[in-house]
Amino acid sequence: FFVKDGVRAGVTELQPHAMIPKHTHKGPHLVVPLTEIELEGRVEGQPPKRVHLKPGEPAWVPGNLTHSVMNVGGAQAKFVTLEFPPEGN
Repeated sequence: FFVKDGVRAGVTELQPHAMIPKHTHKGPHLVVPLTEIELEGRVEGQPPKRVHLKPGEPAWVPGNLTHSVMNVGGAQAKFVTLEFPPEGN
């Protein structure tokens, strides 16, 4: 999508039961749903966590967590991610 002034933005679309494989964000990020979403996040060393968000309802995710994300809802999940990487990344 774009990278500017210390913010990296992208749009993600996940079909029902689709998964974003395990990955790590170096900095914190903000998830802003464009559709109603129901996601399950799995962070290494922690129990799975389900999140249900309405369009426009943001969720803050700390950085340096290795995690995967699955759409556990019955509809496509579409959301914007605003990532705030550390300087120099």
